[in-house]
Amino acid sequence: LETTALGAAWLVGYEAGFWCENDPIAADAGATTRFEPHWDAETRKRRIDGWHDAVRRTRVQQR
Repeated sequence: LETTALGAAWLVGYEAGFWCENDPIAADAGATTRFEPHWDAETRKRRIDGWHDAVRRTRVQQR
């Protein structure tokens, strides 16, 4: 679930008086999954280096 949009929608509804602070939506706003890194150091370095290379190749050159 994309929580940025959910949070923005909740804030709009809250400010409009649609629901109160104790609404179940607010109570359910916590994380439902937890990220646990599992790559070894060599794999992590190779993947990060690849990401940096991809960013470098896609950037527009400044004049």
